[in-house]
Amino acid sequence: MQHRLLRSAERELEHIADYSFDEWGAARAQKTLAAFEALFQQIARFPNVGIKTERSRVYQKSLPHLPFVVLYRIDNELNVVTILQIIHTKQSR
Repeated sequence: MQHRLLRSAERELEHIADYSFDEWGAARAQKTLAAFEALFQQIARFPNVGIKTERSRVYQKSLPHLPFVVLYRIDNELNVVTILQIIHTKQSR
């Protein structure tokens, strides 16, 4: 499957990268973005890897070693996984 991000998820990812850069520098920001990209690739390859939520076809997957959860929807007909939201674990869902 392919993966794509909703525009709102892209903005969330940009905000996380900017915050990481401001707080810890370029290397940490790049490492954080690489961790997200690796998770997106894993989800695209193994869409059922996450935990199913109460919402139809929506799953959640934690980001290893970082305090974030990714919500995504599987569309088997279009062969795509859509990243819906990136949430900090201290944020309410």
